[in-house]
Amino acid sequence: MRYLSQDATQDPIRVYTAIYTTMITLLLLVEREIGDRRISQIRKLIEEVTSKILKEKNSNRIDYQLHSNDKEINENALVTIPYRNIYNLPYQRNLFFIDKGNSLDELCAALDKSNEIRAIVGSCGMGKTQVALEYAYTRLNKYNIIWWIRCSNHSLLENDYNKLIELLNLPIKGLRDSTAITDAIRFWLDLNSNWLLIFDDVQNIEDIIGYIPTKLNGKIIITSQNQYIQTNAKLHHVKIFNRTEAVNYLIKQVNGLDKNDATKLVIMIGRHPLSLELAGSCLNATGISINEYLDSIEKLKINVFKFNNPSICTKALMFIVEISLKSIRNENPASMNIINLISFFSSEKISQSILSQGLKELAERSYSIPIAIGDEKELDSALKTLERYSLIDIFKGEIRIQKLIQYAVRGSVPALL
Repeated sequence: MRYLSQDATQDPIRVYTAIYTTMITLLLLVEREIGDRRISQIRKLIEEVTSKILKEKNSNRIDYQLHSNDKEINENALVTIPYRNIYNLPYQRNLFFIDKGNSLDELCAALDKSNEIRAIVGSCGMGKTQVALEYAYTRLNKYNIIWWIRCSNHSLLENDYNKLIELLNLPIKGLRDSTAITDAIRFWLDLNSNWLLIFDDVQNIEDIIGYIPTKLNGKIIITSQNQYIQTNAKLHHVKIFNRTEAVNYLIKQVNGLDKNDATKLVIMIGRHPLSLELAGSCLNATGISINEYLDSIEKLKINVFKFNNPSICTKALMFIVEISLKSIRNENPASMNIINLISFFSSEKISQSILSQGLKELAERSYSIPIAIGDEKELDSALKTLERYSLIDIFKGEIRIQKLIQYAVRGSVPALL
């Protein structure tokens, strides 16, 4: 009890939650070490008793908030109820978001109604992440916790999920057993409600089973390129824009673009969301007319109609990226070197500070390679150029790049150097 604040000890439910979490965590560690079935039985009994107590007492539950300026309470409290405004959204809100096929409306209607799992599926570059992101931003004040978990590999999944422990003030600070940390978070989610978990870029449902709470007291969104992912979740298929959506998207994104010119561009490059975003950003960044841009595409001999098929969109995207890269090469050569380099990095998260430090070290060692950039302002200018063309996204000191753009850059850059 000495770890609880005086206010906390006045709430029996809060005290019991803290004790329960501590006991479960310790039992899990002992259970794995000695493999004793009796330990497992004790753990299950505690869970059953806890569930019964919370059910009976929940209506009389009193919530307490910790004062942010009270260091002792913040460090020592085991459970803070309620948690408010905890979120880790990794991307800025897309000001040009358009709801393709009412995917967002359907998601809102489903999740606002009940606690359940929803999966947003579609091929690469279709905007699955954007739908989940827009939902999260529109519901920031609805949920106590919105937690984004990147799932492109197990290391990212485990790291993002377990970071939540730092904000929950659970009594296992310093614990190095990642499995125990994951279990403690799951138990906490079992006991609390009004949370949203977003598992982004899931390959197979088996990859995240161990991270989904036993009791669904909140909502879960999954995004996946696997359109046949084996899950009991209701699927939302995100597809390419229809003609009207594509035209409206370009009009919204490109300064001064009218409906006729937007329609011409859609007919020329197709309706894939990522292709339209890159084309629109290039028009804004260069200031060239729509006719000049269409002439550039004609010179690359793109067969426009066949690229509406998402499975072969990559080839069209390569031409669109190449047009942007040619403009960037004339505008800021350093940007070309940067995009060429990071096209071989992980697409998930590239630390801007680490990139800056590495390029500076190359420059200080006088390596005669074009990528060596010793000036911070030069690097910042190069990155901002790439961001204006929508080739990268920079948010909170982290650089992200779409996988499809990486593939296109790898194919385009050598021909341009």
